[in-house]
Amino acid sequence: MRDHVVVIGDSRVARALARQQARNAVVVHAGLRPIGTGADGEGIVEIPLDSDPETLHRAAGSAEASFVGIDLADDAATVAVLAALVEATRNGARPQIAAHLRDAALRRVVDDNLFAAGIEPRPRLVGTASLAARDAVAAIRPHDLAYWRGQTRLHAVVIGFSTLGHDCFEELVLAGIAGGLDRPQITILDRDPLGVRKRLNRDMPEIEMSADIGVAAFDRLTLTAEDGPLVAAAAIAPLTLIVVALDEAEAVLSVMNSLARMQEGEGQAIAAVLVLTEGQPSLFELAKPAARPRDLGRSFTVRGGIEGDPDLFDLIASRADELAERIHETYRARFGASGPAGVPWAALPETYRRANRRAADHLPAKLWTIGLREPGASADPFAVDPHSDENVIKPCAASTAEDALLRRLSRIEHDRWSAERRLDGWRFGEVRDDRRRIHPKLIGFDDPRFTDEDIEKDADQVRFLFGHVVKAAPDGSVTPLVIGILSAPHPTPGIDVASAAALCGKEDWRPVVIVSGLVDSAECTALASLDRDLTAAGRSWRLVVPEVSRDNREIRAIVEPGDLALLRGFLERPSTLFAPIGGVSEPADLWADPSAPDPHIEAIAAYIAARASAIVDTTEAV
Repeated sequence: MRDHVVVIGDSRVARALARQQARNAVVVHAGLRPIGTGADGEGIVEIPLDSDPETLHRAAGSAEASFVGIDLADDAATVAVLAALVEATRNGARPQIAAHLRDAALRRVVDDNLFAAGIEPRPRLVGTASLAARDAVAAIRPHDLAYWRGQTRLHAVVIGFSTLGHDCFEELVLAGIAGGLDRPQITILDRDPLGVRKRLNRDMPEIEMSADIGVAAFDRLTLTAEDGPLVAAAAIAPLTLIVVALDEAEAVLSVMNSLARMQEGEGQAIAAVLVLTEGQPSLFELAKPAARPRDLGRSFTVRGGIEGDPDLFDLIASRADELAERIHETYRARFGASGPAGVPWAALPETYRRANRRAADHLPAKLWTIGLREPGASADPFAVDPHSDENVIKPCAASTAEDALLRRLSRIEHDRWSAERRLDGWRFGEVRDDRRRIHPKLIGFDDPRFTDEDIEKDADQVRFLFGHVVKAAPDGSVTPLVIGILSAPHPTPGIDVASAAALCGKEDWRPVVIVSGLVDSAECTALASLDRDLTAAGRSWRLVVPEVSRDNREIRAIVEPGDLALLRGFLERPSTLFAPIGGVSEPADLWADPSAPDPHIEAIAAYIAARASAIVDTTEAV
C-alpha cells in the first residue's frame, strides 16, 4: 500500500508542498534544511540530501510512495534524481511523479524521451515560472488594458529576461493577439541585451513575424533617464504594461521606486506595473507604491509564485492542465481517436499538450474579441452568459458560410497558431519537416499562398471551440452595456438620461459601464441623474474615466462646491477606473482661434464614441 509522499528539495514550492501534504499523509522530505517541528513539520520525516540519487530513493522509499515531487537547486540535479527513480521502478509499479525543470527546452527534451521510452505513468514535468506567468497574464488581461486605454496595440516592457521574464514574454505575445489590436510590441530590458538577442535568434528565429521585438540594456541608473530605455520605448508606441521580472529583490525594489517616481513626478512610463516574483511577494507588497490602484496606467500589482496556492498537489497533478485537457478530450469525443493526437491526455505527447494549453489560454481572448469583455463571476473562463450563447456563440458555431465575424476570428486563430509555433522555434519552409520545425503555413492570413482550405481549417477550430467547449452559464462572461456621457460634440446621435435608464432596463442581464471624462458640471449632473435612476431600479454600475492627463486638469472646468462634491463622490467610488489615454502631445498654439474645439476634449469624445452603445448628450433634457 502506498501510504507516504516524498518531497525532494528545499525550494519554496517544495517546502510548501511538503507542509500541505503532511496534513493528510506521512511525508518524507529530503533536503539540506529541515522544514521544522510543530504545526509546520508535523508528519514530516527528514532525511539528508547528500547521498547519491539511488541511495536517496532507497532511504525515502520513493518506489513505494504514492507521490514523489522533485525540485532541486539546478535542473541537472533534478534530472539525475528523476532518471534514478524511473530506472528503479522500471519493472514494478511506479508512483506519480512531478519534477520541476526551469529550462523549457530541457523540459521538452526530457518529456519527449520519457514518451519515446513508453514510461507510464509519465512523470509530470512543470515549470513553476511558466505556471506563474500564465496565471499572472491571464489575471491582468493586457489586451483589455490596451482597449480601455485607447491603444491600437499591446506594448509591454519586460524588465529582466530571467526564466520568469522569458515565460512572461511568451504569454504576452499571445495575449496581444485579440480584437482589433495590431500585432503586439514587446520591449525587453536586460543587463545582457546581446545575449537576449542571441537567445531569441536561436530559439525563436521568426518570432518577429508575430510581434515587434525591441531589446535594450537595463541599468538601474539610466532606466528613468530622459534618454533612457523606457522613454525610448514609449516613443515607439504608448506603454500598456511594465513587467518587472528581476531575480534580485534589491533590484526589484529599486525599479519599483524608479517607476513610481517617473509616473507621479514626471508623467512618464504611464502603464500598469506587474511585479512578478518567485521569491517573497509580501516584501514587494509592503514596498508597493500607493499610486492609484484603480488607475489603468499607474497601478502596481504584485504576483508571487505558485507556492501560495492552497493545493499545490492538485495544481501540479491536474488543475494546471484542466482546461487544456477539457479541450483535448472534447475534441476526441467529437472527432474520434486517431493518430498521435487521438490518445487520452495521460498518453498525449507533450507537443500536443502544449498546443492545447495555449488554445485554452487564448479562448477567453476570442470571447473578448466578440465583445464579451466582462469576465463574470464564473470560475470557468469558457462560460458565457445565456443571451450571448444563444445570439452569438451558437450561430457562429453553426455557420457554414464565411461571415465577417467568423473570418475575423479565423484570422485571430491563425495569428495565434503562427505565434505559438514561432515561440516553439518553428519557421517557414516550402516543405514541412517536423524534426527541423519547418512548416509551409507559417505565412500571413492574407498571403496568396494561404488558401481557402487553410482558412476553413481555422474556421473549423473556431466552430469547434464555440460549439463544444464554450458553455452557457448565468454568471459567464458578458458584453457590458456601455453608456457614454458627453457634453462635447460627437458624431453619434445622443439620447437623454431617461432613455439611457430605459435601455439599461431592457437589457438587465448586461452589466452597466458608464464612460465619461466628467470635464464639466453638465456631465456630473447627468451622471448623478442616471445614478438615481439606476439605483432606484436596483442596477449597479461601474465608471470609467478617460484622462488625457492626470485628473483631466487641462480641461476640467468644475468650480461650484456642489458640483465638486458630486465629482469627488464619483471619483472615489471603489469601482471607478481611470484610463489614461494620452491625448494631444503638441503644445497649445497661442495664436489659435479660441472658439475652435479643444483637441483634448475631441480626443475624449472620439474615445467614448468608439466604445459606447449609447451616448447621453448633456444638451438633451435631463
